[in-house]
Amino acid sequence: MIRTEVTPEWQQVLDTLPAEARQMLVDEAEHLANAIKYRNDRARISTNGALEVLFAIGCAYNRIDGEGNQHGG
Repeated sequence: MIRTEVTPEWQQVLDTLPAEARQMLVDEAEHLANAIKYRNDRARISTNGALEVLFAIGCAYNRIDGEGNQHGG
């Protein structure tokens, strides 16, 4: 369930994914938003904000290999 409307830019990204991957990413974004609210009931984050956080984590993860070595780029 998407709690906030996804921006056109994020919709373009989501549209490139298979349906199962798209649903998983949206579900994880919602879990992240709920976790932040659980930790601090005054905090607010949109689905788009949570997608941005997950994207940043994914980019950082892709720069680091399993041994903690950073990839070039």
